Amino acid sequence: MSHWMMPCLLLFTALVMCFGSGRAAETGPATDDRESQSLSSPDGSIEVRFTLEQGTPQFAVWFEEGPLLTPSPLGFHFKNASPLIGGFNIRSVERGTFEEVWKPVWGTVESIHNHYHEMAITLVEEASLNREMKLVFRAFDDGLAFRYVLPEQDGLHEIQILSEETGFSFAGDYSVWWSPADFNSYEHLFKNTPLSFVEAANTPVTLETPRGVTICIHEADLTDYAGMTLRNAAISRKGAVHPSDSIANQTLLCELVPWPDGIKVKGTARLQTPWRTIQVARNPARLGESHLLLNLNEPNRIEDTSWIKPKKYVGIWWGMHIGKWTWHAGPKHGATTDQAKQYIDFAAAHGFPAVLIEGWNRGWESWLSGKNEQDYTRPYPDFGIEGLVVYARERGVEIIGHHETGGNVPHYEEQIDAAFAYYKRLGIRAIKTGYAGRMHPPGQHHHGQWMVRHYRMVVEKAAKYGMMIDAHEPIKDTGISRTWPNMMTREGSRGMEYNAWSEGNPPEHTTVLPFTRLLTGPLDYTPGIFDLTFNEYKPGNRVHTTLARQLAYYVVLYSPLQMAADLVENYENQPAFRFIEDVPADWDDTRFLAAQIGNFVAIARRSGNEWFLGAITDEISRRLELSFDFLDPAGDYVVQIYTDALDTDWEHNPAAMEIGTYRMKGSDKLQAVLPSGGGLAMRIVSAEQSAVALAGTTGELPDLSSFNNTADDRVTAYAMIRPFGAPNRVRHAAIGRPIQITQPWSPKYTAGGLGALVDGLRGGANHDVSWQGYEAVDLEAVIDLGQEQPINTIGAGFLQKAAYWVFFPTEITFAVSSDGSDFETVAWFRPPVATSEDDFAIETVTRDLAGTRARYVRVRARNIGQCPSWHRGAGRKAWLFVDEIIIQ
Repeated sequence: MSHWMMPCLLLFTALVMCFGSGRAAETGPATDDRESQSLSSPDGSIEVRFTLEQGTPQFAVWFEEGPLLTPSPLGFHFKNASPLIGGFNIRSVERGTFEEVWKPVWGTVESIHNHYHEMAITLVEEASLNREMKLVFRAFDDGLAFRYVLPEQDGLHEIQILSEETGFSFAGDYSVWWSPADFNSYEHLFKNTPLSFVEAANTPVTLETPRGVTICIHEADLTDYAGMTLRNAAISRKGAVHPSDSIANQTLLCELVPWPDGIKVKGTARLQTPWRTIQVARNPARLGESHLLLNLNEPNRIEDTSWIKPKKYVGIWWGMHIGKWTWHAGPKHGATTDQAKQYIDFAAAHGFPAVLIEGWNRGWESWLSGKNEQDYTRPYPDFGIEGLVVYARERGVEIIGHHETGGNVPHYEEQIDAAFAYYKRLGIRAIKTGYAGRMHPPGQHHHGQWMVRHYRMVVEKAAKYGMMIDAHEPIKDTGISRTWPNMMTREGSRGMEYNAWSEGNPPEHTTVLPFTRLLTGPLDYTPGIFDLTFNEYKPGNRVHTTLARQLAYYVVLYSPLQMAADLVENYENQPAFRFIEDVPADWDDTRFLAAQIGNFVAIARRSGNEWFLGAITDEISRRLELSFDFLDPAGDYVVQIYTDALDTDWEHNPAAMEIGTYRMKGSDKLQAVLPSGGGLAMRIVSAEQSAVALAGTTGELPDLSSFNNTADDRVTAYAMIRPFGAPNRVRHAAIGRPIQITQPWSPKYTAGGLGALVDGLRGGANHDVSWQGYEAVDLEAVIDLGQEQPINTIGAGFLQKAAYWVFFPTEITFAVSSDGSDFETVAWFRPPVATSEDDFAIETVTRDLAGTRARYVRVRARNIGQCPSWHRGAGRKAWLFVDEIIIQ
């Protein structure tokens, strides 16, 4: 901790002591208007305005003299009681201020300033029940939050919430980054659409106003409550679309994940909800530096945290995803004693303190079978866990354990104490948990209250046994690592493994994550793939980045348990691996240097006296001028830069890299030029430290200007790289022509609306770009060419991505007509049927018609309807994805 922090801590402690708990004593309303109350942030930039409109509670939010949220609804509907949505008076108002500086056990900064103004409003019903509902608002300089408190009282002894009526009515049709609402997974790509295009979304949801103000809606301290999703107010809970109006289309309503019986939350008074959070910043860079979620959680409950240690690790993992190994025992079993020793030896040789081993325990054959029944204390015969733990310890390496539940939570809970005790006896201090598969018992959801309780139980029990947790298929992060710092990291996003068995993650994905998923907490993205094509194992798959970008991820994508995820043999004799060896897993300071959501981000982080920098771009090459405002402008520094070479191409030459060492002043600027899918990584040390920290850097070094002088050449070279996922442009007679469909496409995949079928762009591997999705319904589209004319060719594009539940149609027909009523079928097709989840293809079916004349063209495609019996989604709704209808 820096010395200057000590006086501040003493001052803030004194302030807190003066206020007792940090709050002023109970007072009446701040104004004479008991129907209206307001609260401002300490710096005055954010204001929340609470009103009772004829007894109905509402809140609005202003930022720097402009509205962000217009009056928005509050309240509840219950199954066993009348609703709490109106008929209120304000009984009392409590106000207070709290300020402290606290030091996290680990994180992106060494200390966090927690300063807020608070307003707690107690409402009472005018009706005979006289029930109370309290709303607690907190305003910070980086956002605000509120929660409900339902005290114990007559009429609410047992609580069964059917709906929480919280809404967020935005003042404009802002640009939004969102992922589709899913009660069981957060592993979706983020979309960027106008707010009015959002149907239903998981949180976090991030918005940007025309003037650049950036907002994120999420929740904090999710404890014994259902996870929150958001639904557009223009769409009813039954799916019906209300008449369009701007207020409805710009309002997102809370939609809680249900129990099997439809109830959302079950409890007894006294009940308090999670905090509903609204992070606000003048631009995306400032939003990325917010700690609001952590500040809304309770302080650390673990007295001795000496065993909680951030670390980097390697592991037996990626080989299973690319098909080299299997999790279950057999001829290709990954978790064998010999292979584990290879990884332990590599970790010891390269300074990695830990090795993850998946697939070591008996029962993996039952995984994804519908009822996972693994044994968490019995290894497979070819894995000598007792001896391996000793072998690793002798080399200064720890084993990270693994528990895959497959969604069978009761089976896991039956064994959890024995499993944790087993690891504790072996000296294993960290566990990766997994919940991939259908939830058991059926009807429960990964993100419902029942599972929220389970996830928290695992964390608390792990603390009891001295275990750190890395959770996959988790409940969303809501900042509980402040309270339970053994909750180190989690997945909760579409990670690296999607590159191994799907069309992969587009480069844009990781330029969105720092302003969405990573705002909530650490992300186990598992970076560090050096063999970006792995043709030996999966010739149809690849990682859509350059090698330099994989290094940049260690700075951009924060996790206190950070993996070097590739096969260890791919790191041997690789100079670029030096950066992964050097980069820390824990940080003392973090600065966002440049950012545009979905386009690019550059972040610098400090550990001790060293700084590391990572910059990445989307599918478009970019030139960024970066300042080192965090350095002493007169200081002398030595930097190592890992950047894409002039001939780097993400598709054809992704591993080409230049590594250089330079001297610079703190006042210098960096000209960072990034190709499509590329990145840059940098290590900065003082000149005095460089001889020790950067071996081989003694003697005269070139100035940073020699690197910057290559910027123009890089811009020219990178301009020739084909952007990933860019749709192909085609020319034909139907572009822009009127089109009618008889079945609605899904708003989850708007792809530019109905015009996507005749916009002149043929989609590529990224199904979020240009494709039009139909969920369990058929396509019937009629195109009006304006007048009768010769037609030589009709074609239509279709996508199959079985891993995403997208299948070719079972039947396709083309028909033509002169009057739009009598159609003649001119072509019939039966596409190939998928046989495995690896099936991925793009097909354009065409028919030559040799001068047929018509004005109208009809295309029909029959959806398979539901996923086939061999599919993990067997019986669930299947998708039909259609693209350009080409008429020549």
